[in-house]
Amino acid sequence: MIAHPDEFLEALCKDASTRKKSTLELINSVCKEQAEHGNTDFSIAKIATLLADKGGPSEQSLRNKAASDYRALIKNWAQFTNGSIKKNKKAEVFSNTDDEILNGISDPTTKAYVGMILRENRSLRNENHILKIAEVTLYKPGLNGPSSSGDSNESIAFPSRKLTNTEIEALRHAISDELMKSQDWTTDERGRVEKNGIRIFKPGFITAIKKILEDYT
Repeated sequence: MIAHPDEFLEALCKDASTRKKSTLELINSVCKEQAEHGNTDFSIAKIATLLADKGGPSEQSLRNKAASDYRALIKNWAQFTNGSIKKNKKAEVFSNTDDEILNGISDPTTKAYVGMILRENRSLRNENHILKIAEVTLYKPGLNGPSSSGDSNESIAFPSRKLTNTEIEALRHAISDELMKSQDWTTDERGRVEKNGIRIFKPGFITAIKKILEDYT
């Protein structure tokens, strides 16, 4: 099981110097921002670029032998969020490919329609990432983790976090009939969301959000 980044950071900081602890916390905050924004690029080059604006270590410094703990923290975030430590050119490829497709269409109506489909496709990819990011912001292992029985339906305790009204409304919208209808999505009794037989969200997505919202009604 991959350790939660918060716990991994705590372990790295345990015997670290004040300066090293400060750098670890800075790297952790940058990685967390990457995850919360739905970015999967946790390459040394990318993280170093983000750190540069905050006075963090350079790419060369991160690659030094003495920076093994820094790289380990970045790798942990990549593993925990299903990201990659290799430079992520995926987003650039999607963007360039979309532009090439649209530039090759001369008919305005067809071009507009294809553009709408491409935007919807990007939106679905981003929304599929929501559940992975939710693990970073909500899941805290060790509080009341699954027993040795391995029952996947066992309840897990979450730390107390107060949601803002905007966040509550966002969750309500995510499972609303209005959104389901506009996206042509269907749901089932297990909380799964599908579109034309293709899975959008895994079983438990709808039911999990409903349980969260129950605390705010």
